[in-house]
Amino acid sequence: MARQRLSFGFRLGGYVALAVIVGVFLVRQLGQPAPFQTTYDHPAMEARFLASQYGPHWAFPTVVLSDGDLYAYAGWLYVHGADSSVIHDAHPPLGKYLVGLSILATGNQFIGSLAFGVLGLALFGYLALRLTNSVIASAIATALLSVDQTYWELSRDSLLDIYLFFFVCSGLLMFLLAIRRDRLRWWIALGIVLGLGLAIKYFALYPAVAMALIVWQRRNPALTRRALVALPVMVGTYVLSFAAFFANGKGLLDFVFEQRSMLSVLGHTNLLIKYPPLMIWPYWLLDRYLIWWPPYGFQSADYWSAMWPVTAALAAFELWIVVRRDGPGNLVAGLWLGCNVLFLSVGAVFPRYMLLIVAPTYILAASGVLELGAILWRRKQQLRVLARDSTPPPQLKLPDQDVGRV
Repeated sequence: MARQRLSFGFRLGGYVALAVIVGVFLVRQLGQPAPFQTTYDHPAMEARFLASQYGPHWAFPTVVLSDGDLYAYAGWLYVHGADSSVIHDAHPPLGKYLVGLSILATGNQFIGSLAFGVLGLALFGYLALRLTNSVIASAIATALLSVDQTYWELSRDSLLDIYLFFFVCSGLLMFLLAIRRDRLRWWIALGIVLGLGLAIKYFALYPAVAMALIVWQRRNPALTRRALVALPVMVGTYVLSFAAFFANGKGLLDFVFEQRSMLSVLGHTNLLIKYPPLMIWPYWLLDRYLIWWPPYGFQSADYWSAMWPVTAALAAFELWIVVRRDGPGNLVAGLWLGCNVLFLSVGAVFPRYMLLIVAPTYILAASGVLELGAILWRRKQQLRVLARDSTPPPQLKLPDQDVGRV
């Protein structure tokens, strides 16, 4: 699609449309307020933790503690002075700090997720507007994400993925700004945002790889040098997220062992030998989700939606258009999607991981709908012209003459 600067009126209309979509999403969430009316009970949660698969009797648990409750328990400990070595988990501590701050501020472990879900949806809509330069496409993509069951559920649970999504969208917006203005301070800001995302989940590396590919594709040495500044800033921000770890007397070697411990847990859950690769594809397109705990086998997943394969087909069509026309904005969305699919095609898949895939898919699908509509419209106009040109001109009918009249 043509990338032209939108007028003020169109931009204002786009912002109003996004505000309405985000507002409806918030009203719908508050219309089902059960999770947000609970109060976090730390003694009860600690008792559940000790009796669960994470406690001292992990081989014979009497309670199965959900990941959301684990992060809430860890977050409460973190904001009260504990560090990440207290609970050995597969993810860095920042996301659990945010869950803990939600409990500290509101007494509820889910309200922080709702806040970041609303902010993340608004950022996603603005990102879609920047990538597609189309008010209609950004409204379609945002509306699709707002009704997606994955996004809906993650905004009502104390999982880390909704916090990660916020920083991924922030990072992509910062990247677009850094590419356009190419100032050192924007690359530093990008490194900070990516480091914050990485401090929540290592999955933040996937869009970072997409950004690196776009910088490499520019073949601009000066741009590459400035972009490389973001790398040490990202690493430094990630290390700073372990400030409590160092403040509690841990050293650099302890930090290295802590990273090794997290990666070993992550490897246990994502690189199981029993879980074959490419299993995200049947789940994404066919609702055939392979569970990797007993009983093993395929099943239908709660988060799946029929619009996933439909939007995937439209996204594939849009990517075909991008390859033919080299659309810059949708190239960013395409690489964002491609890197997520590539890395998530290896190892075990949780349903909530699909947020990383469906979000860029919706942007591409929205553009694909407009492209398809434009193609069909042009085809209709061409058929009208052909029909008009192939119609013979009307014959002039002469008036009857009385030949025999003298």
